[in-house]
Amino acid sequence: MRKQLSDFCSQFNIQKTDRFLIAISGGIDSVVLTHLLQTQGFAIGLAHFNYKLRSHESEQDEHFVKQLAAHSNLTLHLNTANTKELASQQQKGIQEIARALRYNWFQELAKSTPYDWIVTGHHINDSVETSLLNLTKGTGLRGLKGIPPINQNIIRPLIHCTKDEIKAYAKANQLAHREDATNEKAEYQRNLIRLNVIPQLKQINPSLENTFLGNFKRAQGYLSIVEAFMEAAKEKLVTTKENTICIDGEGLLAYPAPETVLFELIRTYGVNAAQIADIIKTIPSTEEAVFFTNAYQVSVSRGQLTLLPRSKEGEGSVRLEITKAPSSVKARQYLITAKRSAMAGKALSYGAMTAYLDADVVAFPLVIRSWQQGDRFQPLGMDGKTKKLSDCFTDWKLNSIQKRQLLIVESGGLICWVIGHRLDHRFALGAQTKNVLKLTAEVL
Repeated sequence: MRKQLSDFCSQFNIQKTDRFLIAISGGIDSVVLTHLLQTQGFAIGLAHFNYKLRSHESEQDEHFVKQLAAHSNLTLHLNTANTKELASQQQKGIQEIARALRYNWFQELAKSTPYDWIVTGHHINDSVETSLLNLTKGTGLRGLKGIPPINQNIIRPLIHCTKDEIKAYAKANQLAHREDATNEKAEYQRNLIRLNVIPQLKQINPSLENTFLGNFKRAQGYLSIVEAFMEAAKEKLVTTKENTICIDGEGLLAYPAPETVLFELIRTYGVNAAQIADIIKTIPSTEEAVFFTNAYQVSVSRGQLTLLPRSKEGEGSVRLEITKAPSSVKARQYLITAKRSAMAGKALSYGAMTAYLDADVVAFPLVIRSWQQGDRFQPLGMDGKTKKLSDCFTDWKLNSIQKRQLLIVESGGLICWVIGHRLDHRFALGAQTKNVLKLTAEVL
C-alpha cells in the first residue's frame, strides 16, 4: 500500500509538503488511511462529523476518534448535526443530507485552516459498488467510470486498493477501529449489493475488483472521446441568449444517436430519458410541445428547442412604471434603466437590449408590462405600418415560453419598445431629434 500511495502522489503531482485533511469516521478505511499517511511523513489533520444517526454508537465513534487524534498527536476538527431531522425538514434522503453536510464542512475547513487536500478512504470495492448501483438504477457512461481518484481538491489515495488489502494492513499494524453495525444491514441498497450481489459475481470472476478497475479506465477513456465530440456538437447546435438556451433540433437529428447527443447537451437540467425520447419524436412535428423539469421548461417548436428557467410559482403578468429618468426598475429577469442625454455628438451603441428613443416624444410614466392579445405597434423599418404584436411573434419565430417571458415598454398608451426585439417607428431618432432617452434591459 505504501507503493500505491507513492504511485498515486506521483500520478497526480501531490507533494509531501502539502497539508491533508482526512475525513475520518473511525472505521477501518479511514483509520488505515490516517496511519498510512502519518507514517509516511505527510502533514495531516482529522475531520469527524457526528450525524447522530446511531444513538450511543455515534457518540462512541466520536470518542474513539478523539482518542486516536490525541494518541497520534493530530489536530482534530469536530462537527455534528441532527441529520434525520434535517432530512425530514428538507424532504431529502438521509444519505443525501449527510453527504452534503460533510463535504460542505470539509470545504469550509480546507479554506479556513487551510488544507491543500481533502482526503477520503474510498477504495476499489466502494467504486465497484457505486458502478453496480448506477448500472442497476440506469445511468450514462459517467456512472460506469467508478469513483474518481481525484475531484478538484478531494483525493482518494486508496482507490486502487482492495478491501482485503486494507484489512491486511490494519491487522499487520494492529490498528484498532470502529465497526458500523448498519454496514451489515441488507436493507440499504449499497449494502445489498456488497453483501449479496458482489459475492455472487465473484463466483463467476474471482478477480472482479481488478476487472472493474480496467473497466473504469476504459470508461474514462471513452468518456474523454465523448466529451471532445460533444464540445464540437455544442458549438454547432447550441446558442445562448440571456438566460435562454436554444438548440437546433433539425441539426440535432442529423447526428448519429440524436437521443444520446441531446441527453449530453441538457442532462444537467433535470430532463429524464423518457422526456428526451419524446422531445426527439416531437422535433419534426409542426405542433409545439412543452416539457417540464423541476427547474426548467423545454419548448419544441418549428424544429427548435428552447430551455429556460421555469417561472416562479404565482408569477403572473407584469405591470410596473418608470416615472422619471434617470431611474431603474426590476421586471422579471431584467433590470430596466432609463437615462436622458443630449443628441449632439453622441456615439450610440445599438443592441437588442438597448433602445434609443426621441425623448421629446416620450411621455412619462413609462409602463413596463406583459404583452396582451390585441397589442399593436409600428415596428421600426416598416414605414409606419401598424402590425399586430402576435403576428410579429410568428415572424420572429417565438415559441410559447418566449412569448410568456416577453415584456414591452409603453409610453402614453403606445408601445415604444418590445424588449429584446424591436423599437416603434414613432419613437425612433430622426433628423430633428435633440434629446435622447436611452433604455437598457440588463439580465439579472
